[in-house]
Amino acid sequence: MVEFSSSKRITVVKQALEQVPHLQGLSYRNPEFKGWLDRTTASIKAEYGAESSEARRFVNAAGRAFVVGTETGKEQEYQRQLESYEDVLRALVEES
Repeated sequence: MVEFSSSKRITVVKQALEQVPHLQGLSYRNPEFKGWLDRTTASIKAEYGAESSEARRFVNAAGRAFVVGTETGKEQEYQRQLESYEDVLRALVEES
């Protein structure tokens, strides 16, 4: 049973990772990112536990936003946050 659980965890993480390139091509204004983030957060909490170190790492991955009030600054912050989430997802795959 543990093996299945671990396999399912990796599937959830890999599915989220597969969507990152698509999200990278979107504008920070596109609502798809928020949906992806909400779904991925819920999935990780469901698979690893809401209070697990893995869930906390993902939730806190982006840290505090520092947004310059320009379109370029907002876009850069969006890409930085997405990269931070991607890094945690990749680490979760490597750790399994």
